[in-house]
Amino acid sequence: MPVKRGQARRGIPGPGGVPVTIWRAIVWSRGPLVGLLAILALIWVPSFFLTDESAWRFGPPFNIFFSAIAIFGGLFFLLLKTGPISEARSQARTLGGIFLVFLVTVGGLFVMAAAFPQFEIPRPGGEAEGGTPVERGKALFQNPALGCNRCHIIGDRGGNLGPNLSRIASIAATRKPGMSAEEYMRESITSPSAFVVKDYAPLMGADFVKKLSKVQINEIIAYLLTLQ
Repeated sequence: MPVKRGQARRGIPGPGGVPVTIWRAIVWSRGPLVGLLAILALIWVPSFFLTDESAWRFGPPFNIFFSAIAIFGGLFFLLLKTGPISEARSQARTLGGIFLVFLVTVGGLFVMAAAFPQFEIPRPGGEAEGGTPVERGKALFQNPALGCNRCHIIGDRGGNLGPNLSRIASIAATRKPGMSAEEYMRESITSPSAFVVKDYAPLMGADFVKKLSKVQINEIIAYLLTLQ
């Protein structure tokens, strides 16, 4: 027997005694369910193929958080189809609800970032274990938490947003008259905007030096001075 318009609102039983509203939700959800599964796959699958150094690889806590957002979003749209939607009591309450959702989502991301850092935070140089200053400097340069090699290439590894550092020890002293290679490197780390190499944008933030101790800066310079 066909279901008359409005019967679903009164919870008229459908197949197997299940209310029509639920049957409608199940049928409607097939498309969004496929979409939700695709989103979840997009969140989780890359984790198995990307390296730890990749900026696009998120840890399990972030993946769980993004998955929860996707699932709650899917449930929200599913609920929209289970019955009539009452009119908003006021525009202010509607905007307030939207702002609250935004605040919770963004706030959740900040909490997750503070509780579960995306990359390992480098330890102070005084706590470094073993190795020479050059070896520790190389490890710091390649540490994803600092991201040096995302912008600078050495050999065949790194990015090209910043100058090539493959032979920086040989050319650093020629960058600024009167400055030695070591002095130039130190200024480039502590005051990156003091001198910007031609054809490159000043992308390195002034707060970068706050991530490093004086010992770590010396270790990075010791490593760079070996790149002839």
